[in-house]
Amino acid sequence: MLLSREYLISSIRTIQPTYDSLSCVIEYILLFINSLDCITDIIIKEAKNSNACTNLFILYLLNELLVKLNATEESRKAHASNIKTVKNTLKEILKIGQKKIDIIKANSTEALKNTAVTLSKKFKEIEELIHSKQESTKAGKVESKEKKKRETTKTAEKVEEKKEEIDETYLDIEYLESLCRKKDVKGVIKYIKELKKTM
Repeated sequence: MLLSREYLISSIRTIQPTYDSLSCVIEYILLFINSLDCITDIIIKEAKNSNACTNLFILYLLNELLVKLNATEESRKAHASNIKTVKNTLKEILKIGQKKIDIIKANSTEALKNTAVTLSKKFKEIEELIHSKQESTKAGKVESKEKKKRETTKTAEKVEEKKEEIDETYLDIEYLESLCRKKDVKGVIKYIKELKKTM
């Protein structure tokens, strides 16, 4: 199956801030995740040619895509370069949208200026969301390292405790040798069974 530029462009031009609209486009993008660079180029081009409201909807789309790619640790590792591409595209569209809002504020009627103020707030919310995700990702990495360190320490302590237990219940080689010299097979088997119970 090949990526349809026409379908993608049409989807972006008619995008709505609804779950159905966003999820359909996201699923389509995920089908062609290997062509993400091409897809983001199309998205940026459409963002430049569309109005500030559509840019906001595109930001919602990219944010949801980022959430999907970051859903699990496994997904995060598998899509590391894709996540970076989506973040860069988000930043680019934020800039494009802010420029459009500035133009509206400078050259429009009062009603459109009020709309521009509302849009500007939405853009700032998304920008803060992106930055908070980056900070939480960095904090998560530090926390993950500390957690691994604590787990390693706990594991080492458990191993040490187990060694002490094993030392206490370790087999008596001299006794076992004496049983072997006597050729006491039943005694050896009985001793081994007792050892298994204690371990």
